Amino acid sequence: MRALMLACLLAFSLVSHAKANEPPPDWLAARLWLDSADCALKTGKFLVLCRDSRVIPIGDDSLGDDPGHALALGLYSALTGRAAKPSDIARINLGINVIGLILLALLLFTLQLRISAALVLLSIALARQYPILTPHPAGLGDACLSAILPLALLGLPLIKASQGTFIGWLVAGILSLATASLFRQSTAMMGVAASAAAIAVSVAVSGRRTILPHIAQLLAVFVAYKAPHLVHRARDIAYNLQPARFTEEHGPWHSLYIGLGVNKNPFGIRWDDASGIEAVERLDSRILFGTPAYFDALKHEYFRIVTTSPRQVLQVYATKLASTLHQSLPAPLHVPIMWPLLLVGLAAMVVRFWIACFAGS
Repeated sequence: MRALMLACLLAFSLVSHAKANEPPPDWLAARLWLDSADCALKTGKFLVLCRDSRVIPIGDDSLGDDPGHALALGLYSALTGRAAKPSDIARINLGINVIGLILLALLLFTLQLRISAALVLLSIALARQYPILTPHPAGLGDACLSAILPLALLGLPLIKASQGTFIGWLVAGILSLATASLFRQSTAMMGVAASAAAIAVSVAVSGRRTILPHIAQLLAVFVAYKAPHLVHRARDIAYNLQPARFTEEHGPWHSLYIGLGVNKNPFGIRWDDASGIEAVERLDSRILFGTPAYFDALKHEYFRIVTTSPRQVLQVYATKLASTLHQSLPAPLHVPIMWPLLLVGLAAMVVRFWIACFAGS
């Protein structure tokens, strides 16, 4: 445990050394985050932009963006009295990665999967791999945060954890999922799906006698996923603002649609925001990017493809899975990381369950 805590301290020391670059010229959202932080410094109001002696929702200028970075930068500026800088975006991204990896390692340690916990901590080497000042470098941490709740729901009952431990990790998992949704809602979708599956498994194992707690867990998962919406509605009420012109959360449909284009595919889709925009323009050129109508159009287009070409869609997802499993550590190591993590974790779980069954007999 001491070694784990030492690794955590060393990991957090990385945050203060995050690289500082300028936001990409075409990445409007990062510049709006900094503008919103400046407005928070002046007015003490968050997720807004200062325009002509008044404040407007950041979503009046930002298209389909999640609120996490803008909120974090605004809180930083308001609490410290200092203007946010581009380097602070890099620190936020690195901080999310480090926190997510450490929380996941602590959960695995609690589940008595110590080797897996150590391997997860080694993955902190990936936390600084992408220093660009967009939300994407924090994807590793977002994914880890999204995994906390389903792993806790499935794993803690198997080791017969105490009620206090279970409740503690349940709360941590819900808060982690909400945090992931605030920073990258499309990534948090994985946690929502996995948590729903974990709850379904728990219901099947425990029976209908405990259905009410599971319903409460599902509601908590839904609320956590809708954290961006709830934060923006709270802002509108607190500052007496009208809802923003554009959708103020990432939502699933844009990512699901262009996600079909990560690899070569028969649909002509590219892993590029422009591919989604072009698809909607073909359907109705009057629909603006980032509006509710835009996401609704992509939802219908995604389901059209899934229902008319299910085999090709499965092939696309199988190719993406294979690519993910071949992820390696950055240079100079170039050591495969995903397969060892999965195999060691699976082996540890099998051994653990075998010991539990043997001890029980």
